[in-house]
Amino acid sequence: MAAALQRIVSSLPARGPLLASVGVPGTSVVQLQCVRGAAKGNRACRQGPTARGQKLNVYIHNGMIAHKGDVIVKQNRLRFHPGLNVVFGHTRQTLIAAVEGRVMLTREKVDLDFSHPRVQKFYEGRNTEALYKKYFHVIPEPQGQTFRLVSQI
Repeated sequence: MAAALQRIVSSLPARGPLLASVGVPGTSVVQLQCVRGAAKGNRACRQGPTARGQKLNVYIHNGMIAHKGDVIVKQNRLRFHPGLNVVFGHTRQTLIAAVEGRVMLTREKVDLDFSHPRVQKFYEGRNTEALYKKYFHVIPEPQGQTFRLVSQI
């Protein structure tokens, strides 16, 4: 190993006094320069991979079938309102199906309930006399009309 180190050091150009601490006699000083000794600045703009955006969207469209608990719409503002068999979710202004059925989208004149905190947040101080909004409804499928008596089964 000492022979390999001596060959490497001897191939370097000679500069300055002899380096006694290397343990190789007759070799010149190897100058090392610290490249990354200082702090790397501007870390604020490189905090890892970019975060994915929020998936605010209509998930179940007009005419599609929604099951109970399915998210129909995720939204930040009250762009769409809950209609028949549709309720608000816990986060954002998410609309969730309350029953299983077919989704229907309508445009209606708003009849706002100002006791609801989300309605107060978005419509406080606005004139809502001629305001039309889109409503999502879930219409349950009609039940079948064929029955059997339990005693005949």
